[in-house]
Amino acid sequence: MKTKTTTETGRFGEDIAVKHLKKNRYKILERNYRAGHNEIDIIAENKDFTVFVEVKTRVAHKVYGFDYGNPSDAVDAAKQKRTIAAAKAYLYKRNGCEENDKMVRFDVIEIYLQDVAFSTKPALLKIEHMEDAFRPR
Repeated sequence: MKTKTTTETGRFGEDIAVKHLKKNRYKILERNYRAGHNEIDIIAENKDFTVFVEVKTRVAHKVYGFDYGNPSDAVDAAKQKRTIAAAKAYLYKRNGCEENDKMVRFDVIEIYLQDVAFSTKPALLKIEHMEDAFRPR
């Protein structure tokens, strides 16, 4: 496979996550929403929730397995804090306050890809959608 940058791999994983969310009846409101230095990969909603989604993608290499452990391990306390701050900024911009007409939820979607030799795109091995993965403290 052509060597992909982490940005390209992340974008590919986010595209898969968007398809997954749409298939499960979520409406995509924003992608790569920025509030200062903080970013939210996907903002979506369903009939009950406004969902702020962090997408983490990992590529399995035939010999070595997955790099860097489980994707969700990268959503540590600091990342959660930044995501929550960006979510508050989004809600304030959208509603004029941090209140929302729907319940708010923070999800993590893990994307596992298989690195395929001589292919321009890795193959999807597994997608893991962790609803309510973390909450504001």
